[in-house]
Amino acid sequence: MRKYIYFILPLMLLFGGCTSKTYIIEDISTLPQNTEAYASNIEAVGIERLKEFDENYNKIYFKPWHIERFQYTKEESMWGFAYEKMDVYGQNYRLLPKEWFEKLKQNSNFEEFDKSRLYGISIRNSDLRVLPTDKPLFFDPQKAGEGYPFDYNQNSSVYLNTPLFISHYSKDRAWVFAQTPFAAGWLDARDIALISDETLQEFQTNDYAIALKDNFPLYLDDGSFIEYIKLGTIFPIKEGNYMIIGKSGEINYIKDDNIVKKPISFDSENIHNVIEELKNEPYGWGGLSGTRDCSSMTRDFFSPFGIYLNRNSSGQIKNGNYIDLENLSSKEKKVAIIKTAEPFKTLLYAKGHIMLYAGHIEDEPVIFHQFWGIKTLNFFNQEGRFIVGEAAFTSLEPGKEISNFDEKSSLLKRIKGMVIVIE
Repeated sequence: MRKYIYFILPLMLLFGGCTSKTYIIEDISTLPQNTEAYASNIEAVGIERLKEFDENYNKIYFKPWHIERFQYTKEESMWGFAYEKMDVYGQNYRLLPKEWFEKLKQNSNFEEFDKSRLYGISIRNSDLRVLPTDKPLFFDPQKAGEGYPFDYNQNSSVYLNTPLFISHYSKDRAWVFAQTPFAAGWLDARDIALISDETLQEFQTNDYAIALKDNFPLYLDDGSFIEYIKLGTIFPIKEGNYMIIGKSGEINYIKDDNIVKKPISFDSENIHNVIEELKNEPYGWGGLSGTRDCSSMTRDFFSPFGIYLNRNSSGQIKNGNYIDLENLSSKEKKVAIIKTAEPFKTLLYAKGHIMLYAGHIEDEPVIFHQFWGIKTLNFFNQEGRFIVGEAAFTSLEPGKEISNFDEKSSLLKRIKGMVIVIE
């Protein structure tokens, strides 16, 4: 009996030791997690330069109110029903039957596609869904990197005050298919308000503010709760007040010290203030559960400075001067990044992941990023995950000290290029 215990115990340590709830990867415990360590000597960018970026930001943000028809085709808009031909699982981790998809397809009402052509706005934070349901879609939850939180029905999150162009309603009128400034998808009809042409014009003041704190409660003058506001939420300014839209499409005016005129100066103090709001936030795939994934974190970091980024990582490589690093060795990548990348002005791109370059310590690049976990290989060469699940400063090889770290899948190996966002 003892010989079996002696055999099993090492296996338990091999497979279970690195996933201890109390273990923190070395990078997070040894690298400075305070922004001042990286941003203290940043070269500032003044307001006048940032206004050029901000003008473009506002143009993109309000684009849904300046179109007369949906900008995606019906076929593009129905792409989510391709999941019907795949093995996908529901919230009970059981395969979803074709009947489930058939009911959604009927309710999606795509025979009415692009017929409503209404202008609207989000009146609370909302989830942009691929299909008109709040139920999740998972690939095989038994595989590493699948299951919660990777709900493939989650397209993105939409903050309060986001302009919308509405294609049509679902048959049960519980959902609207809408175009946002950055993507199209289904929104809960209770989370939007339709607006008149007059309100649309009044709301576009050409003078805008942005939330600089994350998850603070916002109230009307009478004390009525509105929403927990996310950093990066936009508010038009009128006569010193900030504007939001009510349930009936009416304009309400508020004041809050956590909201400031944008763009703000790109300097060490402001970089610190923004990062401190984003740091340690739990990971949220596609904005699931009101938190951020890698690309929503980077876009919200740049938003207060008036710089617009596309929604996903592959789109964000188009938001600046892209430099290809794919064919370089790991050592050459580090040298190129340290030589060329500018701290907090540069993004590093790996397929499916985007990171903010923060600087370097002893010839090791440091990044700030929101990430789920680190790829591992077990005793049988099966892929696994060491879950971190938060935004933090790390090296390009976080978790390399873990005994079953998958070196071939490290961020450093996977990096394809860098994007100089501000030159």
